[in-house]
Amino acid sequence: MDTKKFCLYARVSSREQEREGYSIDAQIKNCKDYALAHDLVIAKEFVDIESAKESGRKKFSEMIAYLETNKDVGIICEKVDRLCRNFKDYVTFDDLKRTIIFVKENSIITPDSRASDKFFFGIRVLMARNYIDNLSDEIKKGLYEKFAQGGYPRKAPLGYLNDKNSRSIALDSSKAPHIVKLFELYATGNYSLDGIANVLYEDGLRTRSGRKVVKSSLHRILQEPFYYGLMQFNGRTNRGKHEPLISKKLFDMANEMLDMKGRAKAVNHEFALKGRLRCATCGCAITAETQRGHVYYRCTHSRPCTERKYVREEALTEQLEKILADLELDSEGAEILIKATKEASKMELDYNLTSVESLNKQYEKVKTRLNRLVDAHLDGKIPEDMFDTKREELIKEKANIETQLESHKGAHDSTFEQLQKVVKVAQHVRKLFKVGDPKTKQILLALISSNINLSNGIIVSYQLNPLFSYLFTGLKQPENRKLSGREDLNLRPPRPKRGALAN
Repeated sequence: MDTKKFCLYARVSSREQEREGYSIDAQIKNCKDYALAHDLVIAKEFVDIESAKESGRKKFSEMIAYLETNKDVGIICEKVDRLCRNFKDYVTFDDLKRTIIFVKENSIITPDSRASDKFFFGIRVLMARNYIDNLSDEIKKGLYEKFAQGGYPRKAPLGYLNDKNSRSIALDSSKAPHIVKLFELYATGNYSLDGIANVLYEDGLRTRSGRKVVKSSLHRILQEPFYYGLMQFNGRTNRGKHEPLISKKLFDMANEMLDMKGRAKAVNHEFALKGRLRCATCGCAITAETQRGHVYYRCTHSRPCTERKYVREEALTEQLEKILADLELDSEGAEILIKATKEASKMELDYNLTSVESLNKQYEKVKTRLNRLVDAHLDGKIPEDMFDTKREELIKEKANIETQLESHKGAHDSTFEQLQKVVKVAQHVRKLFKVGDPKTKQILLALISSNINLSNGIIVSYQLNPLFSYLFTGLKQPENRKLSGREDLNLRPPRPKRGALAN
């Protein structure tokens, strides 16, 4: 390795994380000790205190800009998860072609590293990104659980309030009577929505920002079953614990009046390929329509275009099946990816354990502060209003940490399981597409490809999504193929001897 100068990069996700287990000072010390032991020069230091879930971190971006103008400088960082937890940043590093040292993991990636080393480093980044996505999914599971138990995981609709202390929905005594009046007036058939909006405004009804409730908002309220006790959340329906404002009979009467006045919902057709195709001539979207029992696709002509051809869905589906057949993983490729994700999963477990440990420390501190606050209040040292405000802040912080802890419990196991599913999908993608319903076809195309361009009814080009592009490009490397029978996929090199990197 010829590189002798390095940018030192350190990161924590938050101030709390910095205090509870991911010390910036410790990261910097480890990197500097390594550099000193191997006669390396730290050219510049960059420190971020923000999540690596998305690209665009302030100091990270400054480091990339610095590296682009200093071609002989590499990167030294404590661990992979401190530097990169999203695929876009990985692609940036790959384009820079610099030496990267991960001190704690005893790993070095250079422009001359084996293709397999780089490939498995990329797999590690994919696992990291998927882990973060799973944290979000675990939080959603908590919301679904709350919904299943009769709680409402969203902001309360007009006429109700979110009770922060009980974490439930309560009636808004100032607005609830106006909502009832809305349903009663509209159900008579003697009022338009504009007329009711004026009546309610004169009666004193205002939005949360103090404005008049407009016609479109009243239309949505009339169609909201929440007001008679039924909740809807992401396509699911359940009986809520909140107090209904109106009866089901009054709700139905008002909605029958909406239908009579021509405001029924439009019927949406499910087209398998709509939204996935673009015109190769003008770049506009390809739209779909039904004619004589068949689905046809054509250019929307949002811009001047010479394309006039209509193409049947069956013809496009046949072309897509051939493309997907070329993208299917064989059993050897699937085995390589499964082994690679297992190795990355072991390394990702360390991130999980450290995060949980940090959150547990934060949780105990919040509990201690809450107990001290109560004691101080009982001793008369804190006035009532200050106590209520601070207590609410601590309870909210405690609940937030509890949610994060629950999320981490399921995130690690889900990460490996989901990537296994992706590999299985990639093995049978053509068959799944062929027999799938329109929704399944949409999901598969969104997962695998983007920018599918059509000209005269023929697919002339397409672009793989980054994840699949990376997987298939990596598996085409002969060196990676040879690893299919290898039991040990720990590709970390032995720790270099003192001074080895200076030569």
